[in-house]
Amino acid sequence: NQPCKDVRCRSSGTRRCFGIRYNYGQSLMLYYTYMLRCADGTFYTGYTTDTVRRTATHNSGKGAKYTASRRPVELVWQKAFTDKHEAMHWEARIKKWPRSKKARLLSPTGRLLEQEMDQTDNKART
Repeated sequence: NQPCKDVRCRSSGTRRCFGIRYNYGQSLMLYYTYMLRCADGTFYTGYTTDTVRRTATHNSGKGAKYTASRRPVELVWQKAFTDKHEAMHWEARIKKWPRSKKARLLSPTGRLLEQEMDQTDNKART
């Protein structure tokens, strides 16, 4: 995982890590949905707990059949979640997208697309 720069809040005793709050002393497991750009220009989407390790596994040829013949791969996007199922949900949704929408996620307006997805997920839960 990437190094976490967390700050302890003096008033509440909580810490912030990647914008996610958790109680001091409590371990936090993060799950990532990630997107790789393959050597042939295609995208591969997956989920993991460690994007650096997983990218290296893909580049060694042992990550997935799809990426094994399309090396080297480059990590181009990731999003952190505290819930494994939410990371898996995002992975499944992104895999159904056309290439143009995946490319939009990587563009400067990609954050807006993430926010739209978050809002859609929140409406579905209520």
